[in-house]
Amino acid sequence: MTESVRARIYPEVRFGGFSRRDGTVAFFTRVASLITPTSRILDYGCGVGAHIDADEPFAASLQRLKGRGAEVIGVDFDGDAASNPNIDRFVPTSGGAIPLESGSVDICVSHWGLEHFEDPSQFFAECLRVLAPGGYLCLRTPNLLHYSSLGAWIVPFRFHHTLRRMLGYFHTEADVFPTLYRCNTRGRLARTMRRQGFEAEVIRHRGESHTLGVGYAAGLAGELIERLSPPIFWHELHAFGRKPTG
Repeated sequence: MTESVRARIYPEVRFGGFSRRDGTVAFFTRVASLITPTSRILDYGCGVGAHIDADEPFAASLQRLKGRGAEVIGVDFDGDAASNPNIDRFVPTSGGAIPLESGSVDICVSHWGLEHFEDPSQFFAECLRVLAPGGYLCLRTPNLLHYSSLGAWIVPFRFHHTLRRMLGYFHTEADVFPTLYRCNTRGRLARTMRRQGFEAEVIRHRGESHTLGVGYAAGLAGELIERLSPPIFWHELHAFGRKPTG
């Protein structure tokens, strides 16, 4: 996306680089409020860190959790994620299991991951297991009912990279994964987390126009859609769960 288009539609980005709709800032501000100097943080689906480097400086700084707690442990299916500079230690995973001891972390963060999971219930069960009592799960994922998610659900996967490139997103072909959306409505996500044992709250976040990268007219049309959409259709779900202490 061009910053000039973004600044025309969201002029406040000239002061700090983020808009009032920025979901990254909203989500990671709440994550930061839960971190203490002794926190052991699990970054599930950490990747190589390229998505952070591509973001605005302030939003990128919020996503860099290394140094805020005692340790950041990166977990990913891709062994290349071991090169991520924002983690202290890398642990590879396969089959959905998290290869860490029970009760060994204080905060689990999953950023744009749940939409790709074949078995969300297994993911939540594993997060609950590795969290210490009173520990937190923080999760950001798309809302299936948003038009962009419905489009990704309907359009065959082989066209996803081309479509995202047309919309101005930075992702390489290797960064685009099949989306399954098996737990991506507010109600289903909250029920699944609670069923797995979490005290849970799921927040809808409206987000910015999804068509900023196409130009001003398309970006403005996308902003009007966002502005007129009721909350059930807002783009993002920010989910926060706490493992009971008793």
